[in-house]
Amino acid sequence: MTKMLKQWIAEQKNKKRYARGLELMHNGRQKQAIMEFTEIIEENNKFFDAYLGRAIVYMGMERWDDGINDLTYLIDNLPEMAAAYHYRCVGYMGLRQMDIALSDINKAIDLDSNEPANYMRRGAIYFWMKKYVLSIEDTTKSINLGFIEDGYNNRAIYFEGMGDFVSAIADWSALIDIFPENAIAYCRRGLLREKIGDLPNAILDIKKGLAIGNNLEPDFQSMCKKFLDKYENAIRAGK
Repeated sequence: MTKMLKQWIAEQKNKKRYARGLELMHNGRQKQAIMEFTEIIEENNKFFDAYLGRAIVYMGMERWDDGINDLTYLIDNLPEMAAAYHYRCVGYMGLRQMDIALSDINKAIDLDSNEPANYMRRGAIYFWMKKYVLSIEDTTKSINLGFIEDGYNNRAIYFEGMGDFVSAIADWSALIDIFPENAIAYCRRGLLREKIGDLPNAILDIKKGLAIGNNLEPDFQSMCKKFLDKYENAIRAGK
């Protein structure tokens, strides 16, 4: 068997194992995915996709330093790989090193200016930095590039953080028009409607969101139930 043929067989084997690693990652089997990617890397340290896959798993586990190390190796070898800068940005955000995170996401945007996830990520960094206008601009850009659900969701939260409840309500309404089974959108819009004095519609929204209830975190769901109980008891008491 020639050396070239042996290399080709090894590459095909690693591609199958890489696909298996991705499947494990998507199924939430993080430790097994890391093992799969690591075995590929130990056999061939130039199989760069395995570094990216392992880094993404590390990020999901909040093992920020491990992920950053893999991505730095990737960037050293493939400096034009936009995804490596994007995910390394995630690691630095996790470490709260926002200046470095911003530098990485700017590089990712330079390399891939049509990727909506890059603008979504930079918008989150700008919001953390209290650069609210820039955060809205970037999140709007991500919506225009196709990140509809996450884009409206994030922009509504940013508007709320800025105290612009009317704009936040408008974004939750737009999201509901597109995704009418989004329980979070109804509940968050309801809470904001209460803030602007529209209690009847606030109660209707909270009821609708709780009735759908398909994507509500337990703590948020509990808060909404308490909100509803408070005002419905007050209405029954004639207050």
